[in-house]
Amino acid sequence: LDPCMGSGHFLVFALQILVAFRMAEELLDPNAAVDATLRDNLFGLEIDPRCTQIAAFNLAFAAWRMGGYRLLPRLNLACSGLSIGATKAEWLTLAERAAEIVSSKPNRDAPERGNSVTASGVSERIANGLEQLYDLFDKGPWLGSLIDPRRVGGDLLTADFAQLEPLLAQILMTANGDELAEMAVAAEGMTRAVELLGRSFTLVATNVPYLGRGKQDDVLKEYCGTTYPRAKADLSACFVERCIEYCQSDGTAALVTPQNWLFLGTYQNLRRELLKTTRWDFVAKLGPAAFEDMNWWAANTTLVTVSNASARECHLISGIDVSPPREPQEKAERLKRQEIVTVLQAAQEKNPDARLLLTYLPDHPLLERVADSYQGISPADFAHYGRYFWELRDFDEWKFWQGTVNETIEYGGRELVLWWNADLARAVETNSAFIRGDKAWGHLGVVVRQMRHLPCTLYTGEVFDTNCAVIIPHDANLVPALWAFCSSGEFAALVRELDQKTNVTNATLVKVPFEIDRWRSDAKSRFPSGLPVPESDDASQWLFNGDARVAMQPLQVAVARLLGFVWPRQLGVSFVDCGQVAADALESHADDGGIVCLTAAKGEAPAERRLNAVRAIPSTPLHLAYLGWSARRFSCARELSSTRCTRRRRPALSGETNLQLPWRLD
Repeated sequence: LDPCMGSGHFLVFALQILVAFRMAEELLDPNAAVDATLRDNLFGLEIDPRCTQIAAFNLAFAAWRMGGYRLLPRLNLACSGLSIGATKAEWLTLAERAAEIVSSKPNRDAPERGNSVTASGVSERIANGLEQLYDLFDKGPWLGSLIDPRRVGGDLLTADFAQLEPLLAQILMTANGDELAEMAVAAEGMTRAVELLGRSFTLVATNVPYLGRGKQDDVLKEYCGTTYPRAKADLSACFVERCIEYCQSDGTAALVTPQNWLFLGTYQNLRRELLKTTRWDFVAKLGPAAFEDMNWWAANTTLVTVSNASARECHLISGIDVSPPREPQEKAERLKRQEIVTVLQAAQEKNPDARLLLTYLPDHPLLERVADSYQGISPADFAHYGRYFWELRDFDEWKFWQGTVNETIEYGGRELVLWWNADLARAVETNSAFIRGDKAWGHLGVVVRQMRHLPCTLYTGEVFDTNCAVIIPHDANLVPALWAFCSSGEFAALVRELDQKTNVTNATLVKVPFEIDRWRSDAKSRFPSGLPVPESDDASQWLFNGDARVAMQPLQVAVARLLGFVWPRQLGVSFVDCGQVAADALESHADDGGIVCLTAAKGEAPAERRLNAVRAIPSTPLHLAYLGWSARRFSCARELSSTRCTRRRRPALSGETNLQLPWRLD
């Protein structure tokens, strides 16, 4: 069965395999094997009526290609999302019509006593069955193959569909109105769907539909929440449970699903239940870009086969991980050639949150026993509340706002400031902004970016952004060991074993094993005098002291100082173990208006003369010999700025010039 068959690709692919099986095992000729397979082995359900028609054509066309055009057996395909389009009272007129048909039949045509559908029984038994059919499919366009007639019970299950369906066919033949005929067609299609929805199968194979709970219609949301509470966060997880329900005892569900239900904490109860009640046979982690069409780089996909049977204590789950390649063809090749690993199913329940792992974690206590992880502030409107610190000079209403880093560094991610004002307070009150992580403020720890390879930096107690998480040890003396661990490649590798989602949750960061003694020893050898004090030679960080001599970008810093710009520490701002910076000799040469002209302006000297004046100051940050920048070059730049280009005297695009401008340092 493919309960989400779409246009029938899985069924068409399975047709060739099953036909080959039947030819080999039963010695059937090709046409007989095709007919037997269509009749006995292939079943499909689909919520969309048009897709159901396309699937029927595709399957029939595949059969004709294998054995030539001919009359085929009735295909076991049905639409599970049929819309009734009539009131219940109008719908029940079908029961009245069925009673008329039964009463008009000669007695000799009646079935054996005990199973007959008589005129006197129609108004009760068939009417009740049709009423339950109406109630069941009233929400069919929303629920589709999630519908389970076995949950309804009553006459709908006990009624003999082999008797009901011919009645509906006769109603259709004798209908004297379009409305009655349409209802008969719908009822006939529903009876076919109910037969499949209520059956059990040896194999269920499908690509489940994906839809998060926040995007679900109220009807679907309510049904999933009530029927599949452990899986309700996403429609795909609900279909995992439904597909297992379709399986007979020891039957197997082979599914294409998102990868996140194997590790997200949201599905912890679902995983625990399935690990206890089913047998996990195979898991293939495909990662992103697993499809040739409709690819999305952040959508991680997995192939899972789960059987409706209890697993033995020694049962091994086979698995393979082909996530790294970004080309579907390379993933396909790796699936064929890469070594398969095995892990004990019983061991999976012992993993953090019962996450499905294709490896065994080190047997050490989890980091969460000695540290907590916090999520940061989300103002929801960065353009209004967020700034880069260099946009401001007065920080009275602003808090220095720790952000993320692109690569692991001791002190980074310190570019932002947050407008801490009444507007933000009102936004928090109306739940349009969220202040989080306050328990971490004022403490030392580690900041981890929650995306990709999880780079980190040391944390010094400021408010922090929602795109990073802060890990604070219960004992401040553990900060060096924590930093040694988080800045190593092992931390990110362990986290990614647990969670392959593009952005991991802050809770996941502390669910990794943490060998305290080992990392204490590592920290002691790496930092014998303790962790480095907070400082930065990067001018884009608020920790920077404004001194061009120690800057990564000396020229930019020097020019900024000449233009009058100063860094927060030069304005009297202090940070943890990072105090204010005293005035230096360059401040008297800074331009009050923040403009330094290359050519002379009224009342102001040209740029090279002002630089020469600074040059005369010994040991200034802007010492020209240190920067490798000469007054002659500024003079050349002034020459260029005064050049006039007219339409009559236009420089040749391919001409040569001896003027060399130092746009970057030599």
